[in-house]
Amino acid sequence: MSRLFVILFLTCSSILYAQDVVYDHLYNNDQLPTAVYYDIVEDHNFNIWLASGNGLVKYDGDQFITYTNEKQRAITVFNLTLDQDGILWCNNLYGQIFYVKNDQLQLFYDARDLTGGQLSPFQVKEASLQLFTRSNGIFSINRKSKVVEKISSKLTLSATKGSDETQLLSLNPPQDDFSIDLINNDTITSITTIDLSNYIA
Repeated sequence: MSRLFVILFLTCSSILYAQDVVYDHLYNNDQLPTAVYYDIVEDHNFNIWLASGNGLVKYDGDQFITYTNEKQRAITVFNLTLDQDGILWCNNLYGQIFYVKNDQLQLFYDARDLTGGQLSPFQVKEASLQLFTRSNGIFSINRKSKVVEKISSKLTLSATKGSDETQLLSLNPPQDDFSIDLINNDTITSITTIDLSNYIA
């Protein structure tokens, strides 16, 4: 019986066809706006967005389009993020947070006083944007009013975004211990804490 199944399977599988893989090679570097990219994401319209040293770049399958904003203090962007509505967000080293609306790069918030000149990861929720800094803590910025609320003094060393929540590796001053936390909306739940006094003499 098993031999019959194998023969039947091999016979039927030889007449099945798979869809050909579609891809495009960009051999000529003259087509690319720059050779350095920090992040890449595909939006809901199948556009490829690139965070580059020359600004935010969109590839629509035919051409590269570079997006800048006149208020940008640096054109290099990082941390490409799509929100639940498919809106693309990014930030720069100067703490400016941008989003794309009506095919233009818009300044959402200038957070340089919060970030302390360091590139800070963020996540976009329906009502707020959460900014994870290494020097001043964790902040929630209301998307409509742009009111800033400090939700934690924990200093973020690393942030890994999930679909509903973000996992953080944080330093907790003044006790100088590390913690692994989950943040969902503006609620932070500590998973574990590592006391550094046990390891530092």
